[in-house]
Amino acid sequence: MQSGDNPSSTYVLLSACTTARSRRSRQIISKLLSGEVGLRQSSPNLGVIRSGYGDPAVVGDTYTIVIYPVQVDRVLLEFIAQQFKRVFNAKVLLSGQLPLGEILRHFDEEREQIRADRLLEALREKLGVTPHQRVLVIIEGDGYVEGLNFVFGVAAEGWGGVVFTKRLYPEFYGGMPNENLLRVRLFKEVLHELGHSYGLTHCTNNCVMRFSNSVFDVDSKSAFYCPRCIRELSILAPGLLRI
Repeated sequence: MQSGDNPSSTYVLLSACTTARSRRSRQIISKLLSGEVGLRQSSPNLGVIRSGYGDPAVVGDTYTIVIYPVQVDRVLLEFIAQQFKRVFNAKVLLSGQLPLGEILRHFDEEREQIRADRLLEALREKLGVTPHQRVLVIIEGDGYVEGLNFVFGVAAEGWGGVVFTKRLYPEFYGGMPNENLLRVRLFKEVLHELGHSYGLTHCTNNCVMRFSNSVFDVDSKSAFYCPRCIRELSILAPGLLRI
């Protein structure tokens, strides 16, 4: 796979995961890997948006993360929302599925991939946010940008990010289905994109903000921000992290 990383770009290509130094981050990782936190547990604090496409339906200065899925299983989405409640001091809202037509407008039939940066720009125009809100779009599909064979995701500072799940499935590489592995990979990727959306750049530590060329890079990293990125995030978004 080709890779490239331009820190000045509006669109920050996805990395993977990080070594968690704090006691809380180690607990999160342990629960993810052990399966103690199950996909079929629903968070009692999970907000659900009924207003649909184009309206985050949130007002005020509270940190808010709105998850918009595209053809993604509801159980997996609830797992991600549940983990966000453990990591962030934020209201987590799970929207209904985004219209597939919006995604298909940016689908390259020859490559059978979605042009990620163009989709990101289109979604930014349709899904407005306040300074304390972030949007996370999770798509059951494959994305790319010019110059790269694929990306796990893209992000825009001050808005949010888009994550593609296709290459996170073990089956994509000829492996057996593994629910725990899938959810850990996805958790790493969404944390990475949200980190970019709050102003974090790629990190050289064994950190969730480290760039990933492949799923092997994703698997080799732990599932949280490193101490340096935690300090930066505490300045960029005071009070966001539950540590």
